Amino acid sequence: MSRSARIGPGSGVGDTPLQQAVWRLRSRGCWDDAAALLEPHAEQSADAALGRAALLVEGCMFTG
Repeated sequence: MSRSARIGPGSGVGDTPLQQAVWRLRSRGCWDDAAALLEPHAEQSADAALGRAALLVEGCMFTG
């Protein structure tokens, strides 16, 4: 796999510990837990709020 193919969310390249934790949970199908990690940041950060919403929607799409 080329280096550029590995760069992105959860790749560890430029990710914060929070982003890495969210990616690990998301990749295991733990959408609610990943969204809970972002909840405290969602009031102050539009990115965190959007990411949290995306996780919850993704969880609904896969689990019904």
